[in-house]
Amino acid sequence: ESQLRWLEEQLAASTADYLFIGTHYPVWSVCSHGSTRLFVSRVRPLMTKYRVTAFLSGHDHCLMHIEEEGNYFVLSGAGAAAWYSAKNKGRIGSAQLKWYMARDNHRGFDGGFAAITLTDRAALVQYYGNDGTRLFAADPKPPRSHSRAGSESPVIAV
Repeated sequence: ESQLRWLEEQLAASTADYLFIGTHYPVWSVCSHGSTRLFVSRVRPLMTKYRVTAFLSGHDHCLMHIEEEGNYFVLSGAGAAAWYSAKNKGRIGSAQLKWYMARDNHRGFDGGFAAITLTDRAALVQYYGNDGTRLFAADPKPPRSHSRAGSESPVIAV
């Protein structure tokens, strides 16, 4: 409870253009371990309330991008050739699951990673194979508010 209170306090106080939550465990996952129920019920609503840019996680050894209610869920746990199965794919709505790579579709890649580029106009989330091949690019996500010239407001927080 205290960690969830702390998280909400930080999110509520942020004036950043881009706001991220990062944990080891994912909110949603199509792969072997599946979604984290506590995060689905308690953290996901905070993301919408405070307009969080993205939830970043690993844990499951796959790559995955989900978009739900304007929220981005980035799972990047495929740093080595230990792909997990996508056995929980049916538990995620097809409209939300934009892309994934797991044991059933890794196309010979020995791993992969996600990269996020931030500009004053958008956050760009892209996924790459271990050799640098771009595999998927999410739609650009605009900042929570437009950058103010000369502002002391941070670009990234939490």
